[in-house]
Amino acid sequence: MPRVRTVAKHITELNSTERGVLRRLNFGWSGSMRDRLELCLMEEDGWAIIHYADNGSIDGWTLLYEDDYMESGGKVAYFYVSPSNRRKGIGSALMRHVRTIEPEPIVYPHDHDSLAFFKSHNTLATTKWSGHTRALARSKSARYIKRHEKLTIR
Repeated sequence: MPRVRTVAKHITELNSTERGVLRRLNFGWSGSMRDRLELCLMEEDGWAIIHYADNGSIDGWTLLYEDDYMESGGKVAYFYVSPSNRRKGIGSALMRHVRTIEPEPIVYPHDHDSLAFFKSHNTLATTKWSGHTRALARSKSARYIKRHEKLTIR
């Protein structure tokens, strides 16, 4: 059986190879995780929870950081798992590690699959909707969410 591992590293502990891979693994070069990662690196604040495959490659990661603009405090968690590795338990492993640092992370689902992922884990995550999730909120299955700026997933 392949040996995989998930580790949490403070943003200052990332080596240059990890930083480079994480910059690329976020929905392309225009992904929001890349910009937030750069900000966390500049501020030397935040956590990267990384899932390593048996060959040492990174197939998923989470960026966890404290957002100073949040009214209620708390940490925001962005999740990314490469498309070829989805539905294999990687997101669940990342969520378990996130919850050791922040039991109730704030998450931003970007599509129906990510929303279903957060619901399936019965997470105590607060879902925030922003510009990049408005298209999802317009869909029929998300009409309830559209009427609410904030939804706590139970």
